[in-house]
Amino acid sequence: MFLKIEEAFLYRYAITLPVLAQEVGLSARQLQRVLTGHYGATFSEKRREARMRAALLLLGAGKLSVARIAEE
Repeated sequence: MFLKIEEAFLYRYAITLPVLAQEVGLSARQLQRVLTGHYGATFSEKRREARMRAALLLLGAGKLSVARIAEE
């Protein structure tokens, strides 16, 4: 279950709570409890953090404009 959660936050920045919950076989509320208990963060916080990490990597690569990275 945690591998699927980690992969979702690493590669699928637009994933939603209901979709991820269904993929790991939990209700949305159960998944929220797991995230808060295991990571100390809500789904929204984890997704925001993942998006920021991805943006930093893209900015560091210097191949895309800030506007293009923001779109992504």
